[in-house]
Amino acid sequence: MADEAKTPTVRAAEVFNADEDATVLHEAFKGFGTNENAITSIFAGRSLEQRQAIQEAYKSKFEKDLLDDLRSELSGNYLYALEGLISDPADFHAKHIKSIVSELDVISAAYSGLYKVSLLEDVKANVKGPFAAATVAILEGGHDESVPTPDKVKKDVDLLVNLTPEQWTPENNQLMDLFIKNNIFYIFSVLSGFKTATQKDILEIASTAPLPEFREGFKAIVGSAQDQWAFFADQLYMSMKGIGTCDKKLIYIIIFRCETDLKNIENTFQEKYKSSLHNFIRDDTSGDYKNLLIALAGPEEEAKC
Repeated sequence: MADEAKTPTVRAAEVFNADEDATVLHEAFKGFGTNENAITSIFAGRSLEQRQAIQEAYKSKFEKDLLDDLRSELSGNYLYALEGLISDPADFHAKHIKSIVSELDVISAAYSGLYKVSLLEDVKANVKGPFAAATVAILEGGHDESVPTPDKVKKDVDLLVNLTPEQWTPENNQLMDLFIKNNIFYIFSVLSGFKTATQKDILEIASTAPLPEFREGFKAIVGSAQDQWAFFADQLYMSMKGIGTCDKKLIYIIIFRCETDLKNIENTFQEKYKSSLHNFIRDDTSGDYKNLLIALAGPEEEAKC
């Protein structure tokens, strides 16, 4: 993965006119019904910067808010995905995080209803071992979801660089805070900085940690953070496997990665699950929502014999 170039599935249109695209979208809302094909073509065929320029042109030309018109004409997962495509990335991340927190609240409430005891209190009383604190931190919402500053990343990179094998223990509060209280995207940044600074694989270093159970738990956290494409491929698979689809997760990952490295993630998905991401999307979604996700996923390669 480290030496493979990142390949997006959505790129900026080479020929682009925000006013013309705004007019096409405005026409798509007129009359009876909505021209979803035109909407999908524009939203999946423009970069974030271009989509936001269209949004501005739409407001300037028609004195209306594009997002308001989308909400008045569309609904469901198709609308949710379109909203994500023209939202400020920070707002989109925050919205997704909120949905995760809400899901955890629902699970906690259901647990309390079934067993007449708080999930958090039950975990505190019964979960032992070096990663008990991690479980409690997750249930308490202890992850820092703020945008990391370069200084903060450098500080944690220096922490890892200077650790001795004996310091890779659950008693090392700074180490545990790094991996418990920060989100996976921050951990990506720190581990990338560590590798650049040392040219070493952090998993090999952590494998010398004194406690076997700590080594295994740490490998699970860092393994996901080190191989981003495998991590996102697994998350996409889990969003669609079995009965039902976790649509918000599916939408979030595709939008979040389509202008960065979604093609690399698709290749990893194909290798791991012996089926294309496109096939999974076709089987688990429908209608205009499906067409939008397929368009964002880019051209589908023919299966290799």
